[in-house]
Amino acid sequence: EFASRRVKKKGFFSQLGFFRNFQNRGPKIVFVTMNAGHEGEMPQFQNPFTDLPRLSRQMRIVLAVSYLLSWVDGVVPWLSLVPQLVTSRFTIWQFLTAGWFETTLLSAVFSILGVLLTGKYLEPVWGTKEYFKFVILVNFATTVATFFLCLLIYLFNTTKFAGVYATPYNGFLGMLCAFTVAGKQIMPNYELTFLFAF
Repeated sequence: EFASRRVKKKGFFSQLGFFRNFQNRGPKIVFVTMNAGHEGEMPQFQNPFTDLPRLSRQMRIVLAVSYLLSWVDGVVPWLSLVPQLVTSRFTIWQFLTAGWFETTLLSAVFSILGVLLTGKYLEPVWGTKEYFKFVILVNFATTVATFFLCLLIYLFNTTKFAGVYATPYNGFLGMLCAFTVAGKQIMPNYELTFLFAF
């Protein structure tokens, strides 16, 4: 039995499309629909470079500044995730900074464009607080997963894969992938097309 209803507070988990409702006689699946034009609902397609929400504007600035910081000598190993430094010198702040740190112009531009295109639609639907929680959680989870993967590869063969353990890892790509999945969940009927310049 499908029924549509309007959700006032839309966080990440409420945007997945289906909910289980265990009221009355057993479970029912309730489908959530969004009608454009109402407050707090999905905006129509607009120019992504105008009227960017507050947190998305700040994220764009952080990514640009992080790229400029990569030009400073000696900064890359301290702001990127280096598994060897995390285990030997306990540089745990790298779990928070590595996801925001871009070292090449192409990746910085790609990340800023990704924030422009996705933040325009996700932040108004979820709200700034939920959007911020999503960004922090995904960035942290991405760097933690990268750390443990590098650690496992290094422990598998310490002589052959020693470089994996000492290499700096950084970038916003994990967050861009999460934005893509979230955007597809919110707009399931839209086709996402990418042009890769790599």
